Amino acid sequence: MMVALAALFFSLGGAAVAATAIVPLAKRALNADKLGGKTRAQVVAEAAAVPGPASSAAAAVVVKSRDATIGGSADWTEYETMCDPGQRAVSGGLAWGSGPGADVYWWDSYPTPDGGGWRMSLMNEAAGGATFKLYVVCLS
Repeated sequence: MMVALAALFFSLGGAAVAATAIVPLAKRALNADKLGGKTRAQVVAEAAAVPGPASSAAAAVVVKSRDATIGGSADWTEYETMCDPGQRAVSGGLAWGSGPGADVYWWDSYPTPDGGGWRMSLMNEAAGGATFKLYVVCLS
């Protein structure tokens, strides 16, 4: 019986010691949402207002376009669509407007030597001309 009582007191004493160590930690955890005197809602609102990678990247991408035409009868033409100064071209393309788009061949598509625009080489084998829109995707 004495051994059992001694074990009971030691076990209760250990729990009391543990409780005195845990209570301050629990109080700090409960107050952790008040970082710098701010509530959790204020911290979340401030974090949401900071631009993240996706919104920053979307703001850095600019698509520019211009209208162009190509003559007929095996006309071969190079076109350049330029970004604004300080921007870099990363891609380019075209969309057909009117005319014999099926007879216009897209030979080359690449950045300009300085990287500030996009160059495309097209050839039209049809008798008539064609109109289209050129695009360049630029990064700020």
